[in-house]
Amino acid sequence: MSARDGRAGTAVLPEESRWTLSDRWLLSRHQACLDEVDGAIEGYRFADAARTLYQFIWSEFCDWGLEAAKPRLYEESPEERESAAEVLAWVLERSLRLLHPIMPFVTEEAWQRFGAGDSIMVAPWPRGELDHRDPRAEVEFGFAMSVVTAVRKFRKAHGLKDSIPLPVRVLSSPAKRDVLRSLRPQIERMAGISALEFVDDREDREGFSGLSAGEAGTVLIPNEGLFDRDVEEERLSKRIADLDRSIAQSDGKLQNEAFVSKAPADVVEKERRKLASLMEELAQVAAQLEGLG
Repeated sequence: MSARDGRAGTAVLPEESRWTLSDRWLLSRHQACLDEVDGAIEGYRFADAARTLYQFIWSEFCDWGLEAAKPRLYEESPEERESAAEVLAWVLERSLRLLHPIMPFVTEEAWQRFGAGDSIMVAPWPRGELDHRDPRAEVEFGFAMSVVTAVRKFRKAHGLKDSIPLPVRVLSSPAKRDVLRSLRPQIERMAGISALEFVDDREDREGFSGLSAGEAGTVLIPNEGLFDRDVEEERLSKRIADLDRSIAQSDGKLQNEAFVSKAPADVVEKERRKLASLMEELAQVAAQLEGLG
């Protein structure tokens, strides 16, 4: 419940002045989830309501909200730890109430362990907090998400373990650098970064892999010590050649009128999806090769 309105529930938000950018992002996304679930249920689109809740709880709350709070939970003052925990508890309690019609037994068990009341069955349906919607917080925290995602993709593309700390530079505009600096502990923790620096367009990119981080800018990761550039270039070039052959083969099938007209519709659609997937992977590998610097 909100500390301002005294609605039923045990979790209470800290004062708004104590909310961090990641708090504001999480509360905004939670309100967006509530709006979508309410609309889906009113329209009898129960599968849409379930998908919305899955996306919010599994990805936004657990993958980003919880992970972003960990530096405050483990490393900050007792006041900061309490504030971070209160926001997470408030969102969790309300999310359990939203999820209850879909997963009644699991949510009742979690509710009892949470100590939020006698039974979730008699808990009120969460009411909206329209002032929690914060488009600016969503955009700004999105910068951090883009940087973390770019680093994670780099690790996966080059077979680097998550345990290997990476020094990272972010080339961005002054305003976005200020936002990213405020989120440095969260970014470093979520992406496994040993040192996060912020640079401008004059930065020399020689010897760095350059990765797009969307509106946040460009992520630069030094190649030295991570992999042999020549070997990696050969590996990526070979993969591009393999993909080109597979794309030509798949496209040839789809250009064949006999195949398209005689094959079952699901087989043709599967081939179209295969071609789209191959082309997407080709674009990704080509970007990795270009980004080797």
